[in-house]
Amino acid sequence: MNKASAYQALHDELRASRGVRLYSDLLSRQITFYTFQRNHADLERLISLHYQLEMKGKLGDFNNQKPLHDLLFEATRRLQNFVFAAKTLVEHTRNYMKLWHHDEPDIMVAYQAKVTQHFVESGIGPFTKCLRDYFAHCSTPFISSLDEHHAHVRFTLQLETETMAKTPHFHGWLEPAPRYIAFHRDTYARKDGGVNLGFYVNDYYEAVIRFYSWLDDQNQEWCRGAWDETAAIQNRIEEFWAERRKK
Repeated sequence: MNKASAYQALHDELRASRGVRLYSDLLSRQITFYTFQRNHADLERLISLHYQLEMKGKLGDFNNQKPLHDLLFEATRRLQNFVFAAKTLVEHTRNYMKLWHHDEPDIMVAYQAKVTQHFVESGIGPFTKCLRDYFAHCSTPFISSLDEHHAHVRFTLQLETETMAKTPHFHGWLEPAPRYIAFHRDTYARKDGGVNLGFYVNDYYEAVIRFYSWLDDQNQEWCRGAWDETAAIQNRIEEFWAERRKK
């Protein structure tokens, strides 16, 4: 085999290695995670702006409700971006795990246990899925602006979950999503099925950060053999070029 063919063979071996293919899939998931983070930041800024404008009395004019309506329209748009990005991240991660670890039951059991811990037990994961389905298949959700005068926070944006549940073609809040709605009722004295948008967005984002911090750490261990294999091929390529430079 001549030198050009030898180099091409090494290059092809590198590209076909498990480590390079893993890296490509992980890079794709990082882009999905970045999209989720940016959509979260956009929505969080608007929720904060709503509070600031309400405190300054700029949204409460009964005779001119356009500023409030414009803000609620924008909040709905950003919420849609947030929940779609959230569920896209979930599905891309699930696909990644099935592709690379489907034949490693211990890893899949550990992964599913963490999904349950961070997203299922509280009901926030199924709640988010139902909310995404509502956007995708039914209508836009009902968001209201409230002046509540209680100890937790004064001005809030709220998802009207009971009103949404009556929408035609909506399958309702499937279990265990009602658990998360009940949490808002019990914790924030919401007796009307409302979910505080700011608290929900923060709860979900923190769950994602905790879960992916664990997953990224574990993935380094799970993929160590693949990284080592790919690094060995890279070393052979460097040795090949070192020999060429000597001549």
